[in-house]
Amino acid sequence: KAQGLPGGTVRLTRGLSSQYVSSLLLAAPYAEKDTVIEVLTSLPSWPYINLTLDVMERFGVEVFVSEDRRFHIKARQAYQPREYAIEGDLSSATYFMAAAAIVGQPIKISNVNPNSLQGDLRFLEILKIMGCKVSTSGEGIEVAGPLLNHEDLSFDLKDVPDMVPALAVVSAFRKGKTTLKNILHLRLKESDRIAALTCELRKIGARAEEMADEMIVQGVASNGAEIDCYSDHRIAMSFAVAGLAIEGISIKDPGCVKKSFPDFWQKLDSLGSGRRP
Repeated sequence: KAQGLPGGTVRLTRGLSSQYVSSLLLAAPYAEKDTVIEVLTSLPSWPYINLTLDVMERFGVEVFVSEDRRFHIKARQAYQPREYAIEGDLSSATYFMAAAAIVGQPIKISNVNPNSLQGDLRFLEILKIMGCKVSTSGEGIEVAGPLLNHEDLSFDLKDVPDMVPALAVVSAFRKGKTTLKNILHLRLKESDRIAALTCELRKIGARAEEMADEMIVQGVASNGAEIDCYSDHRIAMSFAVAGLAIEGISIKDPGCVKKSFPDFWQKLDSLGSGRRP
């Protein structure tokens, strides 16, 4: 049975996910003593930590972060009730950004904050580099393809792992090489995403090469195929987007998207009427 949190110093080493840090941060204000969280290894997905810290502050809890990324949380703080508007999930939005890039048509996405702390906002900047048009308004964002830049490109994606599958699929529709770097932690997700993406991209006719912590993708994909999802929602949704441009793509386990996006298929179908998911 739980006896509460004693507090003290917590040291986190290898095999680290930002989720471990976020969970400790969220619970630490209720510890008996002050808590210090020391991260002794390189921390991936830092934007998710920033989101956690922002939410804690908005609900009345202070966290002091030192230059060496130690987190100091005073004990016996309490979250305060308030109204809080929840932003749309940018990780989910990336599939529709990808769809706009691939099909070469404008798609509007509502309830997206263009000033969000969410790391996957960077997907828009990458699509701009690839030649897409991006505009923002009070209603959300609009992305319009096609992909006009077919030069070789390289991106360090350590802080934004959730958008890598969608970006890998978009890269399969470019003539130039796209190198996706610093993504070792993708091997520890719902599937080994580097291996899964490499295998399935080759099925649809793209060139894909995997290394330990990066992959290189080059198009242009054009083959229909049955896609193995490896019970991974992000693999399923990314290749479903490819199916908007390539006939004959089918997803073996469409139900796996329920983990993060239960109505994904309905939203994807809506692109046939109005281009607004």
